[in-house]
Amino acid sequence: MNKSLLNILWAMLLPFAMVACSPEDYGDANEDLVPSITDYADFITVTVDQTTNLVTLNMNSQGVMPVWILEDGTTSNENGYEMTVRLAGTYTIEAKVSNKYGISDGSVTKTYTLDNTLLDKELITNLCGGLENNIKEWVWNSKADGHFGCGESYDNPTNWWSCSANGKDGWGMYDDIFTFGYNGGGTSGSYIYNPGDGGTIFVNTGCTFNPFNEYNTNDGNDYMATVAIQNSTWTLVYEGNNLYLEFPTGTFVGYVSNEDAYNTPKFKIISITSDKISMSCYNGSIAWKYEFLSKEVFDSGADAEIDGSQYSTAIVGTWMWDETTNGHFGCGSTAATPTEWWSCDAEGKAGYGLYDDILTFDVNGNYTFNPGEGGTIFCNWGTYTFMDPNLLYYSNDGSTDFQCPVSLQTTTYSVTNDGSTYYVEFPAKTYVSYVPSEEVYNNPKYQITKMTNSMIEFSSLGTGISWRYRFVKVK
Repeated sequence: MNKSLLNILWAMLLPFAMVACSPEDYGDANEDLVPSITDYADFITVTVDQTTNLVTLNMNSQGVMPVWILEDGTTSNENGYEMTVRLAGTYTIEAKVSNKYGISDGSVTKTYTLDNTLLDKELITNLCGGLENNIKEWVWNSKADGHFGCGESYDNPTNWWSCSANGKDGWGMYDDIFTFGYNGGGTSGSYIYNPGDGGTIFVNTGCTFNPFNEYNTNDGNDYMATVAIQNSTWTLVYEGNNLYLEFPTGTFVGYVSNEDAYNTPKFKIISITSDKISMSCYNGSIAWKYEFLSKEVFDSGADAEIDGSQYSTAIVGTWMWDETTNGHFGCGSTAATPTEWWSCDAEGKAGYGLYDDILTFDVNGNYTFNPGEGGTIFCNWGTYTFMDPNLLYYSNDGSTDFQCPVSLQTTTYSVTNDGSTYYVEFPAKTYVSYVPSEEVYNNPKYQITKMTNSMIEFSSLGTGISWRYRFVKVK
């Protein structure tokens, strides 16, 4: 019997022991009274809501408790256990039964199937401008370093070469317009490629196939090919936890890198925000990064997203919560989808000791957390076991978020990366305005998902859940 199951058994036995009145009520262990899984197999049910991808595990019998052994190795003894499963497919659950005498030696396996992959609606809203009959135009993020480049893999698409801001001006790229449309259903929509006023698309010198080869200069240099406006489609597809944007064969996506990318236009999503799309294609030998900016943002000259290479400089300053923006705070399953489960409305946490917090980063790597006039930090209800017991808004049963009194804290920070993904990291037990879990408190590392010169979004990296933090620079 593994350690986790022993822990579950002890947790179940403890209530019985606490209420026992006599040896007759609670006698010695009796193996003959350990439940047999064969007696209860028909009482175990798995129900699936195909609309929300919510899976519910039930034991419909009295006198025993379930022990669920999930595919990732975690366990639970909660009857009516619920979980949201993102990807379409067929899954298995192993189940045992238990009582105060022990856990069944045997187990049963139940299977369930999800018909649809659950996509974060925010992704489609960001891509297409809404969830109904919407379209949104994009252009190359040409003013930012690293908007284009090549590298060794999907995850390192600029480590061989990274294009500087406006580095391909005059090559038929920066007048391209990419229009993504959505009609209110599914995980796909319409796509239009407009080659712009010049009517050309940028092509790699190695592309010697039609319809591009007639424009090939054959001098070892990249070239421009004349193309017309093209109507096509797009589809978002998950493979494991990786999200891809796919197009039909022969779809133009702004740069023709090689024959594989033309015949199979498939891009791994680095991020999709309301302002920026970062993605990469890979043919097994070379990866290319494509980064687009909302045409509306580009044309307005507004505070646009910056490249990760600029984060270390841009983070220097004083920041507070972007409390007037919907989605400034929230939670989801991954750092890339940190508001899919819950998104905080503007001012949604007023009065919780959050919005007066002040975060200051200096050029020498020093970080200061000021809890504001209230002198408290906002804490998730599950953190009551290790935060200071002298609390406000504390329910004493660990079921309510609360405020914890803290003092001004000065420590250090660093901006790091592992290729195209950037993080802001702090020493253990650093306050970062909201304490979501003990894991994040002890290892405060946050993935930066979006940044301009006046705004930053980053996500916590805790197991099973990620939290969004969005701040604006105030000085």
